[in-house]
Amino acid sequence: TTQMQITTLTNDAIRRCLPNVLTEVEGETPLAEKLAPFIDSAKTWLESEYLGPEDFLCASHNEFAMSILVCKAVADALPSLDLVVTPTGMAVVSTDTMAPASKERVERLINSLQGRIRAAIPTLLDYCHTYAEWCKSERGQYFCATFIGPRDADGIHMPYEEARRRALLVESALADRYLGHDLMDTLRDDYNYGAVSRSNSLVNLIIATVTTLIAIKEFDRGLDQNALWHVSRPIVNELTYHPTYKNMWESKMGAIYNAMGFKNNIKGGFYF
Repeated sequence: TTQMQITTLTNDAIRRCLPNVLTEVEGETPLAEKLAPFIDSAKTWLESEYLGPEDFLCASHNEFAMSILVCKAVADALPSLDLVVTPTGMAVVSTDTMAPASKERVERLINSLQGRIRAAIPTLLDYCHTYAEWCKSERGQYFCATFIGPRDADGIHMPYEEARRRALLVESALADRYLGHDLMDTLRDDYNYGAVSRSNSLVNLIIATVTTLIAIKEFDRGLDQNALWHVSRPIVNELTYHPTYKNMWESKMGAIYNAMGFKNNIKGGFYF
């Protein structure tokens, strides 16, 4: 298969991903067997949402993806599994002689697993960005279309799909009017493909600017052009410290941008 490798997903592998969470009772159906349909479903979800269908991850990154997959499968499976509380965690059993885990405890476990998944996805995508094959893929192009990633969306408590939609509009407007598409496209690609990091002052400033703009509650009433003009100025000023990017901007937008700097030099207090 060319897809994500899950052939090694044994009971031991599941327990490594979730230590002290699920155990088995002797004589029961193996945990891997009980989870099999949920594992398949989680694999489909992980590939369709983030990885794509190709097998490109190295062994350590694949192991990390597997841990997310197991968390997802177990979280989805928990409501349909018979669980009891044991000294070392939850046990999967089906016997009348043991008291099942409370609904509240199972829900806490599900919420904990879902929290682990949310926290791990941005790291998985960081790994994905290091593979040219993924960057060029459909999923890669989806996540590389903007400066904003799931981690940024989480920071402003917004679903990634919505943050991405808004970021595409903001970045396009900034490029159209003030920064130029050559600069924005090149800098975005350099960032997403790893040529420059988030610690780059120019990248950091753009991400902070875009994040601030997409978090505005009245966003869908339309972008404030005056606000766009003001937030673009620090970015243009920062270009001074990045000559390659500044030359790219100067060749396309320098004259246009500088012409926008209106100065009222007409004397007289009553001129409108």
